[in-house]
Amino acid sequence: MKKKIISLLLLLTLGCTACVTANPVESENKQEETVNQEKETEQEEETEKEAESVIEEEENLAEKVEITVYYPDEMAEKVLTEVVECDELTEEVVWNLLKEKEIISDECEINVFSQENESVELDVNEAFGTQLRSYGTTGEKMMIHCVVNTFLDAFQCEQMKITENGEILCSGHMEYEDYFTKFE
Repeated sequence: MKKKIISLLLLLTLGCTACVTANPVESENKQEETVNQEKETEQEEETEKEAESVIEEEENLAEKVEITVYYPDEMAEKVLTEVVECDELTEEVVWNLLKEKEIISDECEINVFSQENESVELDVNEAFGTQLRSYGTTGEKMMIHCVVNTFLDAFQCEQMKITENGEILCSGHMEYEDYFTKFE
């Protein structure tokens, strides 16, 4: 009987050992599976991010805006144009393009900009008026011509009004009470 009990205990021990040794292998397989799934998930996420990045770049390229900037030639005899590609269309972008072409000085700033239907209204600071008043009639016409045409083309409007600090823009030669239309 002792032999039977010892044999049963031995068999029971061996059976338990077999179960215990099977679990670590199974556990390792599950861990490897989990690691592999995590790697696949990471790769899928990276692929998605790359695809999104490519789409975003294409959208940015598609959203480029062409702005025609008007500026005087070296002799201030005629007005020339240059088409500039920009990331977006805002009054600040247009204003800065005019500064880059030295049509307006760096001190000139926009106080208020509004666009309604076919009209643009631009209220500028005193520096704009001071620059305008410093020119003779030809220089004044060139400056107004370039600012008006650049804004009207950019915002696809028919008319534009310019004021200085909320008041009528006066140059000494002219009082600009009315709306401007595009200069030809």
